Amino acid sequence: MADLLDALEEVKETDDVNFAVFRNEYAKANKLINNFLDEQLNELGDKVLNAKVRRTEAIGKSKC
Repeated sequence: MADLLDALEEVKETDDVNFAVFRNEYAKANKLINNFLDEQLNELGDKVLNAKVRRTEAIGKSKC
């Protein structure tokens, strides 16, 4: 996750890049990580989309 946040910082600092961010693997029960990511993403303002892709435990537990 740190690499992703670092990459996001670089993109944020570039003036001519049009970008948007959305949350994936959102887990309502994981309040600690949700709060941390919300704080990080709040700095992006309107670049954060309202859509969230929820984490599905069935997929997380599946064996490939």
